[in-house]
Amino acid sequence: MNIFQHKIRGNETNGTFIVFETEYLNEGPGHHLHTKDDELFYIVDGNVQFIVNGSQFCASTGDYVYVPRFVSQGIRVYNPTNSTKPVKIQIMLFPSGLDNFLDEIALIYNQDRTNSTAINILSQKYGIINLEPVQWKDLHCFEKTST
Repeated sequence: MNIFQHKIRGNETNGTFIVFETEYLNEGPGHHLHTKDDELFYIVDGNVQFIVNGSQFCASTGDYVYVPRFVSQGIRVYNPTNSTKPVKIQIMLFPSGLDNFLDEIALIYNQDRTNSTAINILSQKYGIINLEPVQWKDLHCFEKTST
């Protein structure tokens, strides 16, 4: 099972951008930054907590969040019992270039999501720098449920 569903690949946009959709049930991407691409998130369904350049804030269904390259970011999804539906997010990266990264990282995640060595090596190959874990603040992002 691929955790990333490609909507538009880079070869369809002459390298301008890619769009993919993903779902997170109990965690989001860790604290990191991109050196080669900007990122635009669209929250299709759910509530998340973002950290962008050190600032934490909530985002929910219908919200957009833009993160330029070289700016740190992370997403928190809180679902301790795995009992609710996952958060669904569409992500646009521009320019394109991470199509293969998504395919390769999905293989690692499906085998052993805790293999930080393999994740870091692959991330560096594609210009993604993984950073220290975030000390999340309680912003009450998860008290409302999406309909």
